[in-house]
Amino acid sequence: MGRQAEGPVWYRRQQGLAKLLLESDEIICRGQIKARLPRSQITTWAVEGEDLILTTQNGPLRATLGAKGAPAWLRALDKPGPTLAEKLGLSERSSAFVPVPLLDYALGRRFSPFWPQISPGPHWQLPSCAVPKI
Repeated sequence: MGRQAEGPVWYRRQQGLAKLLLESDEIICRGQIKARLPRSQITTWAVEGEDLILTTQNGPLRATLGAKGAPAWLRALDKPGPTLAEKLGLSERSSAFVPVPLLDYALGRRFSPFWPQISPGPHWQLPSCAVPKI
């Protein structure tokens, strides 16, 4: 993701200058206002004038990012973050070696071409390596 901006920020009854960093799984606020906002806890985001407004479980965060900055952040937040498979570079044409049994059903579907033969249950495991598709 990697977007960053600086400006006045209001959060939890505090106001100050801060730098906002957009990461794949959270927004980090550094400076006079310090916060880490997991993206999973941000319920809505919107732009009002030059302000980006994030609604979180701990209350709203308002950041003045400018006429161009606020809409750019809005567009970045609208894009879904990369999946774990994308971060690992996995696709239908790639393979991966997994040295331990996988216990995560969703991740296992990406790793194992044998997946259709395996059904999840209380004691299931995947083969410990994936075979490339040819």
